[in-house]
This record gives sequence, C-alpha cells and structure tokens, in this order.
Amino acid sequence: MITAITALIVGIMSTRSKVRLDDIATLKGRIDELKESLAAEQDARRRDNAEMQADHDRQIAVYEARIDELVRQVAERDRAITKLDRLVMHLRTYIARLRRNLIAHEVEIPDEPEGMNE
Repeated sequence: MITAITALIVGIMSTRSKVRLDDIATLKGRIDELKESLAAEQDARRRDNAEMQADHDRQIAVYEARIDELVRQVAERDRAITKLDRLVMHLRTYIARLRRNLIAHEVEIPDEPEGMNE
C-alpha cells in the first residue's frame, strides 16, 4: 500500500512537473515569437525613420534652393533700385542746372509735373 501511495504521489508529481515543463516550453516559444515580432517591428521602424529622414532632407533641399533663389532675386532688385536711385539723382542734378540756365537767360520755367518730388 505504501508502494502504491508512493507510486501515486510520484505519478502526480511527475505529471505536474511535465505540465510545468510543457508550460515553460510554451511560454519560451511565445517569448521567442514576441522577440521575433519585436525585431521585425524595430526593423520596420528603422526603415520608416530612414525614409522619413530622406524625405525630410529632400524637403529641406527644396526649401534651401528656394531661399537661394529668393536671395538672388532680392540682390538683383537691390542692384536695379540702386541703379535707378543713381539715375534719379543725376537727372535731378541735370534739371537743377537747366533751371539755373533758364533763369540766367530769363526764360520762364515750366511748372513741375505732378509727383516729381515724391
């Protein structure tokens, strides 16, 4: 009887140990699946980040090119305005000399056009 009880206890314990081992093996398999899934997700995230970084770099290059073009246009306009300012100053000097000559010769000076001194 003691032998039967001992055999029964050993049987129950070995069954419980086998169930535990099966559970551990199942959990280890699940852990391995999750690790693989995590690695795949991390790889996908790295690819996404690389793609987003490349897209971001392309957008920055487009904006920098646009800024360079606008700076070039502003510099070109500044040169044109400077040239026109110089021309206006020379013309005003010329007009002043003509007026003095007209006054010296007692010729009537015509009225200034509207907006001349704006």
